[in-house]
Amino acid sequence: MEVLFVRHTSVDVPKGTCYGWTDVPVRSTFEEEADKTFENLKPYMPFDMVYSSPLTRAKKLAEFCGYTNPIITVFQKKNNSFLKQTSNDYKNVLF
Repeated sequence: MEVLFVRHTSVDVPKGTCYGWTDVPVRSTFEEEADKTFENLKPYMPFDMVYSSPLTRAKKLAEFCGYTNPIITVFQKKNNSFLKQTSNDYKNVLF
């Protein structure tokens, strides 16, 4: 099994801002950065599964790369587990 991790594109916040889990907008350079990411991912495509955080910056990149329905995941620090959530069905399921 091969697993690839992809970081979202640049966000539109002042340099040095700690934005963490805040759903901040992407920069105006999104398309250029996303296109470069997409080109770098092509040799590995198609993917069997695509996971994304629920934040816009992550979902937007997945959609740009052709994965319009990624599996949405959220890490719960409380019990160190992941919650699985599909974008069509907002029921949380531990896995």
